[in-house]
Amino acid sequence: MINKSCKICGKTFQTRKPSKKKKSGIFCSIGCSAYSQRKRTKRKCLFCKKEFEIPEAWIRKGGGKFCSKKCKNNSQKGKPSWNKGKRHPQITGDKNPNWKGDNATYESIHQWLSRWYKKKSCEFCNNKENLEWSCKNGLYLRKRKDYRVLCRKCHRGLDAKSPKSKFKNSRLVFDKIVPSQKYPKQRLEHMKHHV
Repeated sequence: MINKSCKICGKTFQTRKPSKKKKSGIFCSIGCSAYSQRKRTKRKCLFCKKEFEIPEAWIRKGGGKFCSKKCKNNSQKGKPSWNKGKRHPQITGDKNPNWKGDNATYESIHQWLSRWYKKKSCEFCNNKENLEWSCKNGLYLRKRKDYRVLCRKCHRGLDAKSPKSKFKNSRLVFDKIVPSQKYPKQRLEHMKHHV
């Protein structure tokens, strides 16, 4: 047995005499042997300027700029996101493959209204808190003129049609709507009773 020093950690260890066929006695452990097979280079962290080692493969993939996730996240603070304020007209509105037009759901139409139009104050009481979009004719089409801005109290009062409601004479007229495939007679009758 002979004494040798490990090429990776520098620790002295005992090993047999290396044979010509087998190259043994270079590393003190399997861990050091595995570590030697990874090609690593030293880099400097762009945020904390600390020196660290990283595999060359990571550098080829565009990594190896920061020593940790914490440094990477701290370097992004205060910077605007890459897509902030950018519009994509090629996939916005009816050019989007998921566009449903007037067949959109109740939730998506309300999201569309909130995104493109501002709620200033209730059209009945001029309240500026708890504002909601209220459909005038019950059809829920994608038209701004079919909706009005109401506060929660006025909206509930209009929808409830209760004797306490001050909106007994609603301006909703369903007799002028022509029955179609989307709005059959049964649905129009249902909407008349729920206004």
